[in-house]
Amino acid sequence: MTNGPWTRRACPAVAVVAVVLASACGPERSPATTLPARALVPRSFVGARTAIRHLVVVEQENHTFDAYFGRWCTGPAGVACTFGRACCEAAPERAGECGIGVLDDAENGVRDPAHPAAPVLASMHLTARGFSMDAYPCEAVRVAAAPSGDYAKVLAERGPEAVSRDFPLRPYHLLAESGALADRYFHPIVGASSANDMFFARAAFIFEDNRALPSTRTYVDLTLGDFLDAARVSWQVYAEGVEGGDVPYDPSDNPFEYYERTRGRVLDARAFFDAAEHGALPAVSLVRPHALDSEHPGGGITISAGEVFVQSIVDAVTRSPHADDTLLLVTWDEGGGFWDHVPPPLSLADGTLLPRTELVGAGRRGDWSTLQSGARVPATTDDPEYFSAGGLAAGQEVYGTRVPLLALGPFARKGAISHVVLEHSSVVKFVEWNWLGGVTLGTRDAHVNNLGSLLAPELGVPEAAWP
Repeated sequence: MTNGPWTRRACPAVAVVAVVLASACGPERSPATTLPARALVPRSFVGARTAIRHLVVVEQENHTFDAYFGRWCTGPAGVACTFGRACCEAAPERAGECGIGVLDDAENGVRDPAHPAAPVLASMHLTARGFSMDAYPCEAVRVAAAPSGDYAKVLAERGPEAVSRDFPLRPYHLLAESGALADRYFHPIVGASSANDMFFARAAFIFEDNRALPSTRTYVDLTLGDFLDAARVSWQVYAEGVEGGDVPYDPSDNPFEYYERTRGRVLDARAFFDAAEHGALPAVSLVRPHALDSEHPGGGITISAGEVFVQSIVDAVTRSPHADDTLLLVTWDEGGGFWDHVPPPLSLADGTLLPRTELVGAGRRGDWSTLQSGARVPATTDDPEYFSAGGLAAGQEVYGTRVPLLALGPFARKGAISHVVLEHSSVVKFVEWNWLGGVTLGTRDAHVNNLGSLLAPELGVPEAAWP
């Protein structure tokens, strides 16, 4: 039966065994929530599967792909080649009724578009044929101006500070040219930051927008951190402000703070630089800036400050004894309400419909979570764990806009533009594949593509698992 764009495909047999996300496709209980992590991780699997011994993930905030790369890309709509900026689809000249405004440091400091789930979902404009991406308020239609002038001359005559001010996206564009860029990397749930952060821990929707805090919600479901601990693979979250400073650490920026067994697994960002210098980085690192370095729009926050922070991470890894065995990923948690012209898909990479947040006891398995008390949620549509988008979604989860994903270091496929559909859960999938023998949490990680399209082919990392 067809029901507009949310037509459900038949579930492949393997999905019935391994997957719990699609409400009509999964078993009643996820293996990842009924067995201890040590029972799921293969004991015979030791170390990394590839020469990638260290992974560093840097997560910035609140910008779409078009906002940062829409004017860097020069390719036509539907371009299929995969090398260089001519193989990356340029942003259109107009967005619906809106002309294209310029996003620079000054504009970023004063312009913070509405970005909870409800207004963004409305802006994306779901029709019977999918998202038309044409109902954004004009204030949200901002695309960074393409680099112009003689960049090298400005750098030589006026210094890096002038370059950052006059060419606020040029450092990221240079990183894209030195590494690989994904142009079909969508943030996994429409809405605000914390909801999207949670996918790095659980590869699943946990709560809507920023409606839960570690101080008010503690979950006990298994996370990627539990799996890594069970396999004795080292990992760590690093964040600015943990040890004080003008801008304190925000626990809601760290998804592992919401889980009983991994709460407090965070060190100050200064510890990252020390570990990098002395060759003591863990296998997997998640690095979070404080607000002033996050690029989050509004509040006088600049893009340039975030680029300086990201470059400091890049430099620390490059100068580290780990330089030759580290993959560095830079991405953004969500689109921040900014316009992007590419509509998100309505299904996961294997064709499974995006999951629903069914109420516990409703008769179909949804994206449920377990609280510290043992209660399963969502129990009502008012719970944070129910995806409502202000009444627009009725439990149906929806991808957000594209955000950039940069792959950097010796393992990146230099100059590559990946058109493979990816999301935050793809990073989880790569960690599971490289360090955990391919065991999955049984959430979206079982359905999404791995990161191979961004990496050197000889590594053997899977690319697009499904057409």
